[in-house]
Amino acid sequence: MLELNQAVGEPRFEFTVQDTITSDVGDIPLLGKPDVFFINSQGARVIYDWKVNGYCSPRLKSPMKGYVKLRSNVGGTWYPEQHKNCHLLIFKGIAINIAMRLEDGSTDWADQLAIYAWLMGEEIGSEEIVFGIDQVCGPKDRLRFASHRLRISPDYQFNLFELIKQIWTEVESGWIFRNMSAEQSKSRCEILERRAEAMVGEGEENEIRGIGGLDEEGPDSFSLMVN
Repeated sequence: MLELNQAVGEPRFEFTVQDTITSDVGDIPLLGKPDVFFINSQGARVIYDWKVNGYCSPRLKSPMKGYVKLRSNVGGTWYPEQHKNCHLLIFKGIAINIAMRLEDGSTDWADQLAIYAWLMGEEIGSEEIVFGIDQVCGPKDRLRFASHRLRISPDYQFNLFELIKQIWTEVESGWIFRNMSAEQSKSRCEILERRAEAMVGEGEENEIRGIGGLDEEGPDSFSLMVN
């Protein structure tokens, strides 16, 4: 995280951003919770996210491929190494892997961070933003720390946005399950709605008993939320 020393102004940590993205099917509400966002002295817009994988696993968890640095503790000394398929390029002051894109390692993480970027004002398809994942790999008694610095390809971003538009169109239409007729889909949604209300009621009852609780109240309107 030494890149934070290059930040112009105060970096933003663990914040919520909600906005609408204009499209040919209307304004689509999106919600995200980036872990870190900053702009560095060379004008790079940077979004990072933290991941923990395999912390409670009995076996060693492999990091996502393509890391720019992996730190492992051997005999009390930390040793850094670079993935064999990583080719570094200094992009606006940050060392990134140009041998792959984030979606080549994890489409889930690429979806998540691409949406963060759009919510922070980046154009869909932009390659001017750096995406970072700082990944903690378990188990807890053999932790390793992998740093990933990548970009997301324009085509992947455009295709993702097309999928989001399709989802929003179906949500707005009320015809959710397209393998059913519109009437069957509506009936299925009503069943699921009743089931969800029952689950919420059980959650409230558990909260009163001190057994468990509910998450924070969600947004009033539909949002594709990633965190």
